[in-house]
Amino acid sequence: MARGVLVLGYHRDDGAPGIAPLALAGVRAAEALVRGGDVAVVVCSGYARGDGPAEGALMVDAWSGPPVELVAETAARDTVENATFALALLRERHVDRLELVCAASHAPRVR
Repeated sequence: MARGVLVLGYHRDDGAPGIAPLALAGVRAAEALVRGGDVAVVVCSGYARGDGPAEGALMVDAWSGPPVELVAETAARDTVENATFALALLRERHVDRLELVCAASHAPRVR
């Protein structure tokens, strides 16, 4: 079995292009978890608002941590969909332990 990390996306409040600072902070936290060892896959989850790239893809593109399987889940529009869509990807990879990385504003919804 394997350990995975799920990073929930966060959109930019200012409407500017690129990755939101909170999403980038989540990527950096996931990198630290991978550096700690024993992580098989990191799933970055979040959709695209408007015509820009999806949050999941932006987070994968921002990765500068150790080599690990990175998966961009780009359809989830809310926290429930983040969990639902990512779960399928994690099960495909036989993940049985999960670390969740999210912004404080997600915390009440992920309990």
